[in-house]
Amino acid sequence: AFHRDGSLWIADYRRGLLRLEPGQSQPQALLEHRNSESFRGVNDLTFDSRGRCWFTDQGQSGLHEPNGRVYRLDVDGRFRRHGHEIC
Repeated sequence: AFHRDGSLWIADYRRGLLRLEPGQSQPQALLEHRNSESFRGVNDLTFDSRGRCWFTDQGQSGLHEPNGRVYRLDVDGRFRRHGHEIC
């Protein structure tokens, strides 16, 4: 998804949340883990009207094991699990 600043944000299943700046050839990691734990598998992202990034970390979750999560990265850098502040 493209951020309003023109950068491309990438939900990478193995590497986490990445950002590719205009004119650059390699994306840089924004978030590779949650606290000291790796993500289960970042899957999708979007931006809201305030510029906050919302993304899913579902891994292999599903009806058999419903443990996926939704996270929000605020413009000021705060990182929250949907409905709960985590750091």
